[in-house]
Amino acid sequence: MKNRCLAIGDLAFNISLFVEEFLPVEFDQEVFKRVEGISGAPSYFSVVACQLGMKAGIISRVGTDSTGKRIINALQQRRVDVSQVIMRKGKTPLFVSIYDKAFQRKLYFHASNLRLSPNDVNRRKIEPTDIVYICPTTLETSLKAAKFGRIQKKIVAFGPGSNFITLGLEGISGVLANVDFLFLNEHEARLYCRKDSLVECCRKIAGYGTDIIAITRGAKGCFIFENSNIITDAGFKVRAENPTGAGEAFVAGFLHEYLETKDAKEAAKFANATGACAVSRKRVVENPPTLRMIRSLLKKPQN
Repeated sequence: MKNRCLAIGDLAFNISLFVEEFLPVEFDQEVFKRVEGISGAPSYFSVVACQLGMKAGIISRVGTDSTGKRIINALQQRRVDVSQVIMRKGKTPLFVSIYDKAFQRKLYFHASNLRLSPNDVNRRKIEPTDIVYICPTTLETSLKAAKFGRIQKKIVAFGPGSNFITLGLEGISGVLANVDFLFLNEHEARLYCRKDSLVECCRKIAGYGTDIIAITRGAKGCFIFENSNIITDAGFKVRAENPTGAGEAFVAGFLHEYLETKDAKEAAKFANATGACAVSRKRVVENPPTLRMIRSLLKKPQN
């Protein structure tokens, strides 16, 4: 039986701009590549999850504008269940991501009144699923989803991104106490924990009740903390086209393989390959990595 996933979070449209280096604001910036596409963590995660053979749906909001309709159509084409994506009058959010040659990112967000509210999440929506993945959204919505997931004995994963860094771990402690998996990149982990050592970061996070902490490190692979056990796995060398969405592809890969094998080391390797394949694509939603691509990469040497 296929695992059923439900991603909860905000959808948007993304414009990625690529520059040689970041210049001071008073200088004109030359853009050598521009990529547009569907954005938002729930979209990346759900599309890749479907590619891996899982069933995936999304709880989110989009506008009734042409962008909102484009997002719905693109997700439907990738077999994502969008029956719980609410269309409301207004403009769909817009992200502009600017990357330099090292793929360091500056992010600009066009605010919208279409963000999820706690009222959009209820037990009836969560009940049919096996996995609840809470993506960046409001703290109140994240907490409600985590509690409902825990009450209904679902597998609950949390990928807050940088949303709550100013609050620190204490500010999201209620969510952490109700999730099984936490996914961060290494920059986010250090900022949330106010520590440089990833081991110390994970120990601090685990103190709030989260069992498995997965920290992505880009081309360097990942760092996994499972019930006090430390697991590291190297990345895969690929030609990078666009890093947007790679983190959510990693999450989908990790959860897929961990639920199949119950082996965090195998899950880490599979997730690294999934994320690397996503980086090699210009647009993850419109042209996602395939299971065949991932398995082919797994046969190659790691970094």
